[in-house]
Amino acid sequence: IRGLTDNIKGEVTSSKPADLNEAVLMAHKLMEQKSQARDAKILEGKKRKIAKSKEMHELWLPLLLMESFLCVNDVLLAMLASVRSSVTSVERLGIRNRCPKKVKQEEVGEARGRAYAIKDAEPK
Repeated sequence: IRGLTDNIKGEVTSSKPADLNEAVLMAHKLMEQKSQARDAKILEGKKRKIAKSKEMHELWLPLLLMESFLCVNDVLLAMLASVRSSVTSVERLGIRNRCPKKVKQEEVGEARGRAYAIKDAEPK
């Protein structure tokens, strides 16, 4: 076909199909191209999302691990105290004060926890 620009010359097969069969084939080909373009766009978006997720994971994971390490519960503090020479050396680390949940509980003045009651299956 004359008069077309170079970038679309290979994309155009015919301006007027010879018969109905050729028209249907052209329509299928165009719809397939449209579907492939849409799938490629979706795939690119997913790749970008995964890359961003990995980047955020690599950025925040060390910080989250450090925060969870600093929020040591009382049982672990007691274990550390038994290993170390005195409790004051553990408290001197300032581990208790770094946990935001514990600080907030101390500010509010309430403690949260769970209590369990254990009974026998058959009463005696």
